[in-house]
Amino acid sequence: HGYRIAYWASHAGQRDIWTIKPDGSSPVRVTSDVPLSWNPVWSPDGRYLYFSSDRDGIVNLWRIPIDENTARKTGPAEPITSGGGLTQRAQASFSGDGRKLAYVEQSATENIQRVRFDPASGKTLGKPEVVTEVSATVTIPDVSPDGQWVAFQSWGHQEDIYVMKSDGSGEKQLTNDIYKDRLPRFSPDGRRIAFFSNRSGNFEIWIIGTDGSGLQQITKDGNATNTRSVWSPDGLRLAGFHEGRGSYILELSTGSREVLPSMADPSMVFDVWSWSPDGRWLAGHKRASSSGQPGGIALYDTETKNYLDLTNEGTGPVWLGDNRRLMFDRTGQIGIVDRTSRKVETLDAFRPDGVRDLGRGGVSLPKDNRFIYFSVRMRQADIWLLSLP
Repeated sequence: HGYRIAYWASHAGQRDIWTIKPDGSSPVRVTSDVPLSWNPVWSPDGRYLYFSSDRDGIVNLWRIPIDENTARKTGPAEPITSGGGLTQRAQASFSGDGRKLAYVEQSATENIQRVRFDPASGKTLGKPEVVTEVSATVTIPDVSPDGQWVAFQSWGHQEDIYVMKSDGSGEKQLTNDIYKDRLPRFSPDGRRIAFFSNRSGNFEIWIIGTDGSGLQQITKDGNATNTRSVWSPDGLRLAGFHEGRGSYILELSTGSREVLPSMADPSMVFDVWSWSPDGRWLAGHKRASSSGQPGGIALYDTETKNYLDLTNEGTGPVWLGDNRRLMFDRTGQIGIVDRTSRKVETLDAFRPDGVRDLGRGGVSLPKDNRFIYFSVRMRQADIWLLSLP
């Protein structure tokens, strides 16, 4: 009825439902808890807010009774759909009379693969090999420097950190809790893993041993959101990223921090992703500070304190051992860009007739660059129609 606008917002590691008056005043939070809550839709009579949430472990449709004039909740949230497994239910839409509800039911799995790579020629060798083959979402692989282990995270009901041998055997779970543990990165000596997590109430950088011991919080930035943890080649520093603010370099021994300068385009921030083997260059992708949309691959020179634009597309750049070439996610394909010539090529295994749906996190390579590790996504979605009582 136009009294209030419903929306979802991310803050301090949570995604919650809010409402606000059309003139932008009087925002009121509807949900305030750890479970994911998003995609709110008003019922036509204004008595309920329908939304998607994983508060029962799986993303289902829920509704909460609410007074649309005051934004006051008049009762607890209740489930509208139920189901298990990897299926998610979202994108609800009401019929004109409010008696039917259409929604999307989507299931997705993600598994890790690898393909041989010749760093001299810059070519992939043969077809990708399966590393994991499970009915789950295992993603964002990071291979240890010696190529013997792969760290990865689960996605779905719980987001935890795991390690396994590079052939997919010997899996070990390092974290097991309700917190969102994301983007694991091996230390240069292969003994520790850095990741970011909301286990302190906000997304901060943490470190854990590869045996699951020694969990340690590294950053304590309050309501700032830290979403990267990039090791320096000597293991003495970490480069991190503040959502919407830009990147920084953190000295692990003292906690001192160097904030990277702003980019020439004030609407863009530098989202750091990898550190060159010689320690001089940080690679990342540009992102719009307002929307988060990527704007191409860029480098930061730690000696001159200047940025260098390489491409106008792509995310997740990873250095090769020659300190000159980088691999990056080229909208579902994998490209290689030369730092000096800025020439871009697409790897054979990732051309349109190769890997179909590249997963989260781009690629990872061991120190000898002989394998490329990545995840592949499989999805299926259908539209359902629900008759309401």
